[in-house]
Amino acid sequence: MVCRSCNSGVLSRLDRELASRSIFSLVVSHQLNTPPEYLWDSLPQYGNIAAEVRPNDSWTSLTHWPQMIVLEGKVYFVFDDDDILRLGGQGCIKHFDRCMRRAYHGRNEPKSKWRPEIISTPPANYPPRVFARRPVRQFRTGMSFLCRYRNEEDHKRVRRFLDKGEVSYAKSSREIVEGAGNPGISVESSGDLVMRSLVKIALNLIGLVCQKTDVGGKGFFLTRQLIYSGRPSVGRASLVGGFVPPNARSLLGIRQEAGCHVFRMSHDHRKGVWGVVGTYFGGQSASVIVLPGSSNEDWATCDVTFPIKSRSWAASPSALLLPPYTTDSREFRSLLAQATYEDIGVIAPTLPLANGVVRRLPE
Repeated sequence: MVCRSCNSGVLSRLDRELASRSIFSLVVSHQLNTPPEYLWDSLPQYGNIAAEVRPNDSWTSLTHWPQMIVLEGKVYFVFDDDDILRLGGQGCIKHFDRCMRRAYHGRNEPKSKWRPEIISTPPANYPPRVFARRPVRQFRTGMSFLCRYRNEEDHKRVRRFLDKGEVSYAKSSREIVEGAGNPGISVESSGDLVMRSLVKIALNLIGLVCQKTDVGGKGFFLTRQLIYSGRPSVGRASLVGGFVPPNARSLLGIRQEAGCHVFRMSHDHRKGVWGVVGTYFGGQSASVIVLPGSSNEDWATCDVTFPIKSRSWAASPSALLLPPYTTDSREFRSLLAQATYEDIGVIAPTLPLANGVVRRLPE
């Protein structure tokens, strides 16, 4: 349905919401061994300021990225406890400040290490900040720093501070060193955007596999309308789903392969809707989506396997209607009743952090 060059604007935003900002992004990061891009904790002792965090190497707990948060008349330096124990609070500030300014003053160079990024939907109480994705003990001159902010005025606040020259390394009322303590998991994502992203995946899958069905035709108009605009429509009630337990009984018959995503899709001709079940990373997570649309295919069920980091894929159509059957079956209705966008125990049950609490940052 969408080629790489066309997958921009709202479509790329949907991909980013699912893979970088939602709870599912934790599964992606863990499986691909990359740190999550958008994960926060709040500092209640400092007015619930949102701070950047990361999982530790074993993904059993969270710790803070080293960061400088800029407020009016005050700067907060946040480091993890291990850095402070090894280097001392003032040593962390000095090392952070020196490397940060090297990146900032070279921001106009061809190979700039200064990475400004505007956060369009930030968590509550999100002052501008500069941070690096490595512990202070691993800092080197010439490394990259990210500067995140809500708007251009926040960006100017950071630049005004850095243009003043180096800070005094003595602890003062303008600088507070805060150890990581024991952060909680906090994510800020839109359930509506995540749902639309899953619908987009399902529609692309139908368009890829089905040889006799036109997803660009009238039969999929309501689905395309939801993906692109998110506007409520007459058919919105038919668009339901979310993440479901990957060990649900009706999913056990879907063959799981390590290092693969597997989808099972079927069409309910009586209702005129598709049911698409997805299992990700060999069954580490699963989703279900129901979307209105026609079908001219001869098969009843089709399983599609996508190896991770590969462009190859394989479809296995079947004349048999396989579990969870059609969307009005007891098995399918049971899955839909468990669908969620916020429960980490459902979305990522095998993740070591899954026994933690996912919470919204305080307003």
